[in-house]
Amino acid sequence: MKREQTNVAQIKCKATFTNDKFTKDSTFFTEAEIEYFDTTTNELKLNKVCTNQEIIHFNDFVFYIGTDSLFKARLAVDQMSSIINDLVIHQSAENGNLFIEDGYPMWIDNLGATTLRAQNKDKRAANWKKFIERLAKTGKIKKQ
Repeated sequence: MKREQTNVAQIKCKATFTNDKFTKDSTFFTEAEIEYFDTTTNELKLNKVCTNQEIIHFNDFVFYIGTDSLFKARLAVDQMSSIINDLVIHQSAENGNLFIEDGYPMWIDNLGATTLRAQNKDKRAANWKKFIERLAKTGKIKKQ
């Protein structure tokens, strides 16, 4: 059996952490903390629990493989009243699960928003493919 090299570029997600009067870049999660990514529901299951009170301090998520930046996402929580037409990390208020979605809220159905979301998805398609391929290689893809 071939062992994976330890110097292989791995996935990590960094984010801006803001609390009271200071802001710093912080690692939100690493590849080792990913249990799975469900390609059907877009659920990102981490082996650590992030409560709503904790996640609201994070924003401007940047996904990497090694030092290569793949794509960015913003935070979306169910208490938000704003619309985001680009990639988000969405935490469900119902169960605290995390999802990587093309926009928030997902139920928006108007031509302007759906067109913009599709264009943004196309722009990151090559790097999204790298993300999915890396997760598949490490056995972290879950399909329904």
